[in-house]
Amino acid sequence: MTVDFLDRDTVERLPTVPLASRALPADVRAADGPEGAPDVLGHGPAGGWAALWQLPGEGGALVRWRSWTDAQVHEQVLHGVLERIYFTQPLSGGRVLLASSRRLRADSSAQIWDARGDLIAEGDLGDALEHVLVTESDVIWVGFFDEALTGREPEGHGLVEFGVDLRPTWLYPWNTSLPDLSDCENLNVVGESVFLCPYWSHQLVEVSEDTIVDYGIAPARGARALLVDGHRMALIGGYGSEYDLITPFVIDRGQLLPVGSQGRLAVPEGEDVIHLRWSCRGAIGYADSTAGHYQLSLNDVFAALVDPRPPGDGSRRLNRAWRRREVRRRREGSDDRERCGGGGKGQDGAEC
Repeated sequence: MTVDFLDRDTVERLPTVPLASRALPADVRAADGPEGAPDVLGHGPAGGWAALWQLPGEGGALVRWRSWTDAQVHEQVLHGVLERIYFTQPLSGGRVLLASSRRLRADSSAQIWDARGDLIAEGDLGDALEHVLVTESDVIWVGFFDEALTGREPEGHGLVEFGVDLRPTWLYPWNTSLPDLSDCENLNVVGESVFLCPYWSHQLVEVSEDTIVDYGIAPARGARALLVDGHRMALIGGYGSEYDLITPFVIDRGQLLPVGSQGRLAVPEGEDVIHLRWSCRGAIGYADSTAGHYQLSLNDVFAALVDPRPPGDGSRRLNRAWRRREVRRRREGSDDRERCGGGGKGQDGAEC
């Protein structure tokens, strides 16, 4: 099928929603810590966090973290950590999870350390990790990018739930009527549930207590972040010229409906939208880079793009065009594979 994407001129005429600068927690920036921002910063449940600084000369890493279960900040210099740590998440009981994006050791891509600096678990979360988020019950959700399509367990499933022993407790099923999951493009943890949009179908999927709900085709493709607050949602990003697109929508009677107008993410001068690392929990999206730390609230998105606008506002014309495009796309169908001939994404992440 033919998919219409907004050209860059059209995107740049959309109303903007600013990405808010966010100060790091004071404990992350403690005076006795290393200089500069952490190499890896993970956002946990209920305000918990975990920060890691690589210590190349010492062959280890300094890790500072705070769990949501206590107010104490833990700090340890850890030796024997995995190479190329890309994800950190606090766990209950003063523990911290460290994970690599690639499996660089045989059957090992994650570790759990305790508050004393002892390694208490090491295991395999798979290869090609794209998202790692924990819940308040210490469930570890992992979404994978398309290089995980090797058929190997567990990464070949695209989305996997792990326990604190780093063993899978649930796998996204193969060979069902559910959308294929060759790439977990975005992931949001809400309580003990997760929401995501799989690559190929770009449908919105919810997983809750082993129950999977497919809400149908999402109103944007290639989004890197997903914000969720009850029936209100927004997708951030897209392919090609839509890299900073914001698409608000709602779930109404089990159907996805676009609302308001689409918009564009406005970032501080000098910041690169494409290289932001997103971590989404409910209505808040955390965006981090080497240059700064930011967040985007779903309330801000809806205030800017969904609230009534004065008559004659140009965004209304763009919104009508967007709705017409969505209606046409839904009529044509949702399967991209015919157009792609079974292929995947280009080197720039755009669809074929």
